[in-house]
Amino acid sequence: MKKSKVPSGWMSCSLGSLGELSAGGTPSTRDRSFWDKGTIRWMSSGEIHQKHIREVKGRITNKGYQNSNAKLLPVGTILIALAGQGKTRGTVAITNIEVTTNQSVGAVKIKHDKVLPLYLFHNLDRRYQELRRISLGDGRAGLNLDILRKLQVLLPPLPEQKEIAKILSTWDRAIETLAKLIVTKTRLKKGLMQKLLNSKGKQIILKDIAEIVFSNVDKKSYSGQRQVSLCNYLDVYNNTYITSNLPFMQATASEAEINKFSLKEGDVIITKDSETPEDIGIPAVVVEKLKGVICGYHLAIIRPDTDKINPVYLAKELTTLRIKKQFYKYANGATRFGLGTGDIGKIEIVVPKLDDQVKISRLFQSMDREASLFAMVREHWQSQKQGLMQKLLTGKIRVKDGAK
Repeated sequence: MKKSKVPSGWMSCSLGSLGELSAGGTPSTRDRSFWDKGTIRWMSSGEIHQKHIREVKGRITNKGYQNSNAKLLPVGTILIALAGQGKTRGTVAITNIEVTTNQSVGAVKIKHDKVLPLYLFHNLDRRYQELRRISLGDGRAGLNLDILRKLQVLLPPLPEQKEIAKILSTWDRAIETLAKLIVTKTRLKKGLMQKLLNSKGKQIILKDIAEIVFSNVDKKSYSGQRQVSLCNYLDVYNNTYITSNLPFMQATASEAEINKFSLKEGDVIITKDSETPEDIGIPAVVVEKLKGVICGYHLAIIRPDTDKINPVYLAKELTTLRIKKQFYKYANGATRFGLGTGDIGKIEIVVPKLDDQVKISRLFQSMDREASLFAMVREHWQSQKQGLMQKLLTGKIRVKDGAK
């Protein structure tokens, strides 16, 4: 591998030379005296996604602290997830409070007077993919302290570190503010849904106001069949609305399948099979005319009578706890759960007057558009920050004494 050039005035040194590296510990969960009424903050690797650690859920007692490998970490400690589920491994955070951690979190307590904690946090945070790549092991891979000690870090002079940290922290605050706004808007939406979707109305079973169709179109392509776009399980699971902008996969279908399973504006699609009953009945609604888009398997099309129920209202109604409990009740299986057409038809929904349904639907569509816009802005800001980090933390852009 070609050795990267060190910018003028910068130095390259190992992470181990910058401070003391350690991992945390977990007191025995069998001894409640280690946990009950504890006052010492204790966090798991799952909480490291906060980035700036200002509060954690766990608490241990002084006895629990003394009977574990947990270490009380001061403010300004860099935390690195050594292991964890999903995308946790390699995630980096910095403490804004004193805290202890479990053994899946590595800690860097800085001892070197030439490094600013906030700068080191940003340096390591940018290297998430690198940290995952250098992890050891197969399957449940993990980092370890020996790997981290050898990790090379580029350090500019302290004044430049301060300016870089200041710039990137400004971006972090903006992104965090937007994230909090998204959370607030989400809570507001949930509160409105709870109120509006539990309003008075006529109770009707689904089969009386909608046609229910199960698709059996797989993802394969066969000669002699027509090319189609396939709306798959994840297209429904990950989206509230089905539009032509989604990246549908390409497959083929017979003429009979095209006639039966082509999606129409106003169709509500739900997940009918899943490994967990909680993921049964996740809805998405087709809100525009689609050309050549077919519903894939493991999904059910609910085609409502629009003279009786608004499709968007129906999709929102299917997300309520009242309906979720019914899906859970009817889901059959042991390792994989599924619904039958008869089961879906028996779902009981509350249907207010059509005019009220339309008003409720328009309100939620407006809120969904706003949420989508906020999410796009947040993603854009995060992308811009990543690009800026790449330039600032490698010396491609130099900042000194507050000036670029």
